[in-house]
Amino acid sequence: MEDALSVLRHNILGQLTVIKNALSFVIEGHTGQINEETKKFLEEAYKRNEEMINTVLETRGQK
Repeated sequence: MEDALSVLRHNILGQLTVIKNALSFVIEGHTGQINEETKKFLEEAYKRNEEMINTVLETRGQK
């Protein structure tokens, strides 16, 4: 059972990291200029994504 949980955690962290990097890329303006309202929305999504990453890390005892 623990092996299955480890694989699940690994897969979830991988996907959350992809989302985090994509959000960061857009927020930093690499895809073009965004307006302030959109930037705030994306920053909130980035923050929530970080919280999810931390939650997964806590279940692994790494936080």
